[in-house]
Amino acid sequence: MLTGLAAVAGLVVGGGSIVAMEYLRDRVDSSDAVPKRIGVRVLGTLPRIARGRRHEGQVTECVDSLRTLVTQGGREAPRVILVTSAVEHEGKTTVASQLAASFARSDKRTLLLDGDLRHPNVHLALDIDLGVGFAELLRGEISADEAVQPTTIEGLFAVTAGQCDYAAISALSRPDLPKLLQGFRDSFDHVVIDAGPVLAFADSLLLGQNSDVALVATLKDVSRVPKVAAAIERLRSVGVRVQGTVVNGVADARPKRLYMSPLPS
Repeated sequence: MLTGLAAVAGLVVGGGSIVAMEYLRDRVDSSDAVPKRIGVRVLGTLPRIARGRRHEGQVTECVDSLRTLVTQGGREAPRVILVTSAVEHEGKTTVASQLAASFARSDKRTLLLDGDLRHPNVHLALDIDLGVGFAELLRGEISADEAVQPTTIEGLFAVTAGQCDYAAISALSRPDLPKLLQGFRDSFDHVVIDAGPVLAFADSLLLGQNSDVALVATLKDVSRVPKVAAAIERLRSVGVRVQGTVVNGVADARPKRLYMSPLPS
């Protein structure tokens, strides 16, 4: 009987190990694995941020290297850059806000636009009032000048999400959206859009069609490879140029790693 119980216990433990291995294999476990498993280039990594510790220098260095790769990718430098993710809580707002700040530090007049109307976070990242913003602009209630807010970072301006409703969401699919974004394109050197998750709603696809490139944020050991791959395929299916991914939560996110990720063959 003891032998039988031991055999059953061994099966349970073995089965649990297999499940655990499959769980980990399903996750983005390193930046080096992304090109092989998903088929896109890793443009940058951002470090894991621990409470009570200062990471400004490391984050700045990583993001400035990301900015360099985004703007010097072999084609004309993109003016409107969409930052999105497959699902929620993968660090897209962190990537978008840090990238926009990096552009501003390089003496580029930059706008950070909160295109995640349903779950806005740009105002929290920049510590500004939600107020009126993109939703009101889409509904035609305010002008572009009224929507743009200054920030504490020189050269960086923001349009918050504002107060979202069905009318604002519906306006994303109307002909006025390209005109609105073209107005921002004409007024700023770069526009960074923090868009909603790709697999949740069509909002990011509509914004992506009016952007030059898209970056897909992932979170190490959290983002699921099939979902990231599905998000990239969905963006490409509507003509959005996916320039690459950014991996958040990397323990050693030194910029030298940004140049080690080859283009997928």
